[in-house]
Amino acid sequence: DMTRNIPIGQILLNNGHINDNQLKRALQFQKTDTDKRLGTILVDLGYVTERILLEAVSERVNAPLIDILDYRLNPEAAALLPRERAEKYKVLPMDFKNETLVVATNDALAFYVFDEIQMITGMELTIVLAEGADIEHCIQKAYGTDAMNQVTDHIHKAFSDEPPLEEDRALSD
Repeated sequence: DMTRNIPIGQILLNNGHINDNQLKRALQFQKTDTDKRLGTILVDLGYVTERILLEAVSERVNAPLIDILDYRLNPEAAALLPRERAEKYKVLPMDFKNETLVVATNDALAFYVFDEIQMITGMELTIVLAEGADIEHCIQKAYGTDAMNQVTDHIHKAFSDEPPLEEDRALSD
């Protein structure tokens, strides 16, 4: 648990992924672009790959780094979050675990995003890390028409005992 308070740059330095000069240069950049996280800057500068950054983040925030492409996504988990939110924030609810919603992200510190997902879904979250491009690929897959149609059909079947036409007729009388 000691890692929690170590800055990400320091972890990458300690692990030999960047040198002092690279870290100093990235910190300079961060002064001019305060919205950007140091890790993102290190990736943008080409000093580390996203994967190496995520390994360090994973160590620091104690969230597992997974290969999301190897997982079977649960479309009912994805169905809890609107696709536009998933795409906007590059996150994907991928399954359920111990009463929580497992959400993949490439930004473990996007707490406001997690708060919003908790509000929308009404569930506690379990955060896992994955590479951004892989998450985007899986979002396309999870919200693809086939996967979603199955879920929505299933949900509609569960809720509708009578054919919807009856309701329409009642309304127009």
